[in-house]
Formats: sequence, C-alpha cells, structure tokens
Amino acid sequence: MSRFPRIYAESTITRMNKKLALPQETMSLLYDYFETFANLYQLLPLKDAYKIISRQNKGLITLDEFIAFSEIARHEKHYYYILAKDELYLDAPKEEPIDRELVHSCLVDIDYEDYYNMVKHQAGKPLKILPKQELLKYKDDMYIADTPYVR
Repeated sequence: MSRFPRIYAESTITRMNKKLALPQETMSLLYDYFETFANLYQLLPLKDAYKIISRQNKGLITLDEFIAFSEIARHEKHYYYILAKDELYLDAPKEEPIDRELVHSCLVDIDYEDYYNMVKHQAGKPLKILPKQELLKYKDDMYIADTPYVR
C-alpha cells in the first residue's frame, strides 16, 4: 500500500489556488460540500460528489476545475482524505483523479477495516441526495436532522 497524499506547504497551496482561479465564494462552497460529504456519507466517490454539486449549482464548476480543486483539497489538512484505490488496497492499479473517493478520516486513521466495512455496507445501495439547503446542514458534524426517529 502506498502512503497517503503528502500535505503541501501553504505557499504551494496558494500557488495552486491562484492557478485554478476560482472565485472565493465558489471555493468556500466546494469546501462546505466536501465537509458535508465527509460527515453525511463518510465515503463518497468524487464522481458522485461532482454530480451532486453540478445538479445543485448549475454552471458553477467544470469537471476539470472540480478535479483541480479536489487535487488541492487532497494535499491540505482536513478531517477527510481524497484517496485512490492504490492508497487503500494492495496491488490496485493507478486511477484517474475523478475515480478517487472522499473518505472521512474515522474510516482510515486507526484501522482500514472500518473503510472496508463501509464499502461493503454501501455496495448496491442507492445514493440519497438531499436538497441543497438540507444537505449543507451536515457541514456541522454535530447536526442531526429532526425526524420522528430521532424524537
């Protein structure tokens, strides 16, 4: 297994952000989505993340911009990782950047077994996509939706 992506120096991240040249509001919204995805789904393929963001924000970002943004986020310190299969499995082939996954740190920081179990639990199940305003409430890792089951 290869090691996790290296955390880049702030100056390198700043250069990458300038090259990407997305408006600050767009960058903030993308970070909000990534935090939301980590909290709500814990494991989400970047392809699905892009689909959700694109559907809820028509024309916000191109696929190439999304991949570039995820490459920046991949090398920053967060409570989630953006990982490829070759970073999670022995002898896995190299993947394209869009084939990576957003993975909550709780699934891989101590033992990969939690990650493997989540993959099994999610297999074959449909992805629940909430409306934008409800979805983004999960950016707060303490948020719990008010449902009859919670009450």
